Amino acid sequence: MSDKKNLIHISTHYYPINGGQQIYIKNLINTLPEYKHFVVQLGVDGIDYPINTLGLLTPTFFNYKAIQFYAFNVIIKRRLNELINQGVINPEIDIVLCHYAFHLSAVTRFKNILVLSHGVEWDGPGSILRKIYHYHRFLINKIAINKYELSFIANDINYYKKLGYEKVSCEEYFYQIDENRWLIPNCIDTEKFSKFEVNFSILPINSIIVPRNIVPQRGMEIVIKSFSILCKESDFQDFNLIIIGATYDVEYYQLLKLLTKKLGVESKVIFYGSAKSEDMPNLFNSAAMTVIFSLFREGTSLAALESMSCGTPVITSNVGGLKEIPSIKADELNLHVVMADVLRNRSLIGKRQMDIVRKTYNLSKWKNSWRNALLRFKT
Repeated sequence: MSDKKNLIHISTHYYPINGGQQIYIKNLINTLPEYKHFVVQLGVDGIDYPINTLGLLTPTFFNYKAIQFYAFNVIIKRRLNELINQGVINPEIDIVLCHYAFHLSAVTRFKNILVLSHGVEWDGPGSILRKIYHYHRFLINKIAINKYELSFIANDINYYKKLGYEKVSCEEYFYQIDENRWLIPNCIDTEKFSKFEVNFSILPINSIIVPRNIVPQRGMEIVIKSFSILCKESDFQDFNLIIIGATYDVEYYQLLKLLTKKLGVESKVIFYGSAKSEDMPNLFNSAAMTVIFSLFREGTSLAALESMSCGTPVITSNVGGLKEIPSIKADELNLHVVMADVLRNRSLIGKRQMDIVRKTYNLSKWKNSWRNALLRFKT
């Protein structure tokens, strides 16, 4: 029987690890070994989960994602109650970490609850049903954050501002901003993500990369359109655009493929698919530039910070947590102009971004801040 306290993660996504939220959980597990970590996630058929991970399947007739998430909460609550009754976990001692406040209804029996926000999750366009779902998620956060017995950690200022904390700034990163409220930005392993000479590039030469899973909120159609304009300049005719990420939305992927054909850049836009975590430093160091143009639902992007830590310059949109990181900002109308300017000055810009990121967004600061936040639950 381990004498370590359980830190129970509740998350819709963790394994396989192919996105920012999943990497965040993995980093917590690796940097907080004083806890026994246990991840409860939305299950996927046919996956063998690690020993510390429990994938819970929802009924197959729940094919609408929002309904799946509500069903997931019900199943979590039932499964956790079983584990409590079996003596596997202790609701009076163990800490529950909800990756988003949406999961609070599943953990009502627990005394020690911490809510982690990976960015505002209730914005963006959609159908009437989707807007109702988003509004419900907003209300959950708004009601929960007024309960001062709950602890909250947000990785971006935008989250707190959306919930009424207007007077908060980057100067308060890594600190407690209110009773049981912390602002801890995403941070990265600066030893793993560093600048080095690539002996064998796994990318074509002159590659611009978009390290994002393929979903509409990532704004990839805007990047492709801007890239097609960039390619008309003589300096950039031999450049390629590489989209690195899993296809979460097949319809959107097909739309992007049709767009590349329509714009005449089909041979220059490569859909790389998911990349292994261990390959990402090589990919960033092999790239000329990284573009992250999320339209909504974005915190302090791990991929953006990883790229900058490698000295590869980053352009982003100016939304959510992206406003707060030292990327070069662009909008839809001027993105192709900004891309050209950054490529022409990429060494200087890359060095400036790298110095800021490695000094500010490192795991040492992140780990210390998390340990300070978790002291509230010390017994």
